Amino acid sequence: MDKENTVTFKFQIPGRCVVKKNSQRVVGFGKSKHVIYSPKFIAWHKVAMLHLRQRWTDNDPINEFMKLTIRFYFANHQSEADVSNLIEGPQDALTKAGVIVDDKLIYEIHAMKIFGEEPRTEIELEMLDKPY
Repeated sequence: MDKENTVTFKFQIPGRCVVKKNSQRVVGFGKSKHVIYSPKFIAWHKVAMLHLRQRWTDNDPINEFMKLTIRFYFANHQSEADVSNLIEGPQDALTKAGVIVDDKLIYEIHAMKIFGEEPRTEIELEMLDKPY
């Protein structure tokens, strides 16, 4: 069966996506530095992990080349983030929830912001026969 353009996984995370990059701070000094994320990002990440794990029960992590399509829905343009910053959190959640082995297997990303909608993040993974 040709795996090209076969949607393997599709789901949605409710609520407004929180940017991982802009919500972190480094504490400590020397060799004991630690990254701490904002309470808003931590809360969003917990919701994302819950939804991913509920949908991916009893499946092995994907260990193939893939294309990621991700749509970020927002009610308005308030505190609008860059698309490149928005994709980090969902990619991290996909890996930590055991949906994918490693986000380095994502060879193609299609990401978009959509406004005037109920806030949510929709994710689709498609398997690719080979990287480009």
